[in-house]
Amino acid sequence: MRHAKYITLLCIIMMLSASCRKKGPTASERIKSALRAGWENFEAERFTAAENDFWDAFAMDSSRAESQVGLGWARFMIPGTALTTVLSAIDSNATDNADWQTDAWCLLASVNLSRMEYGTADSLAALTLSSDTSYVFLHRPEIDWQDLLVVRGQALFFMAEYDSSWTVMMPLTDGTSHSSIDPDDETTWSITIENNTITYTIFAEVLARVISDLAEQYR
Repeated sequence: MRHAKYITLLCIIMMLSASCRKKGPTASERIKSALRAGWENFEAERFTAAENDFWDAFAMDSSRAESQVGLGWARFMIPGTALTTVLSAIDSNATDNADWQTDAWCLLASVNLSRMEYGTADSLAALTLSSDTSYVFLHRPEIDWQDLLVVRGQALFFMAEYDSSWTVMMPLTDGTSHSSIDPDDETTWSITIENNTITYTIFAEVLARVISDLAEQYR
C-alpha cells in the first residue's frame, strides 16, 4: 500500500513539474512580441498586418505608449481609414511619454492637418520640431523634420498667415528655383516649370504653388 501511495505521489509531482515547464509566455512577453511583429510589418509596409499586431498589444495594455503610437501610425497609413480611429488610439500616455512623445506629436500634427484643424496641426508640428530640430521617425525614416515644415507651411497658409508660412518653409527652398522668392518683392514672384515661366501678381498664389511643389516632394 505504501508503495502504491509513493508511486501516486511521484506521478503527481511529475505532472506538476511538466505543467510548470509548459507554462506559456507572460503578458509582458506577449505584448513585446506583438509590438515587435507590428513594427516589422510596419517597416515592410504591411500596414493592415501591423494594425492587427498593435491592436493585440493595445488590447492587452492600452496604457502603453508604444502600443498607442504603433496602432495610430498603422491606422493612419492605411488608405481610407477614418481619422477618428487614429485619434482614438492616442491619449496622454503617448503624448506624455518621453520615449514616444515626438512620434505621437508628429502623427497628431498630420492627422489634424487632414482634419483641417490647422491651428492644432501647426502647434503640434512646431512642438515636435522644438523638441527635436532634426526629427526622424525611425520606423519610417522618410518621415522627418522636412515633412513637419511642410505641415506647418500648409497649416499657416490655410490660416492666411502667408508670411509665416513662407518663413517656416524657407529651409526647404535652399538650392531650388524657389529660393529667390521674396514676399516683399513682386518682381520675384515667378516660377519656371519646364522652361515655362509663370509670373504671379498675388503672393498667396505663388506661395500656394511652392507649397504644392514641396508637399509633393516631402509628404
